[in-house]
Amino acid sequence: MNSAQVSTVLLVLVAVGTTAGTWFAYGAAHALQERGVQASAVVVDVHQATARTDNSYVTVSFVDQAGQEQTVEVANYRWSPRPRVGDRPVVLYDPEDPSTIADVRMGPDFLLSWLLAAAAVTAGVLAWLTWTRRLDWSKLRWLTA
Repeated sequence: MNSAQVSTVLLVLVAVGTTAGTWFAYGAAHALQERGVQASAVVVDVHQATARTDNSYVTVSFVDQAGQEQTVEVANYRWSPRPRVGDRPVVLYDPEDPSTIADVRMGPDFLLSWLLAAAAVTAGVLAWLTWTRRLDWSKLRWLTA
């Protein structure tokens, strides 16, 4: 299972997957930056994993340019002060895809595309090192222990 060929194939798959993720994440952030429209929204739900973590997101409702009410989950939301149902944030949304949305105080989320790009480059380099046998996964003691 830890042969150079199998490791290389797995790393190439990771590189391709994270490259695709980079493309989509950057595209969504760029769309918000280029054609984003501001709208007044209302927080209709606050989701939080636990009481001690900031791993939360909100669901907001707003009326888009076409006059349609949209209810969308927003992960890119400023958490200071802590969100509450009934809060009225201003959001930035893509009129061509109202599910692409961010708190206007945060702006488009380019961080995700940078992190995915770094993961893609890392996986690509590791695949190359494995294929050329400069990296032998079977000789790394901490992986086989």
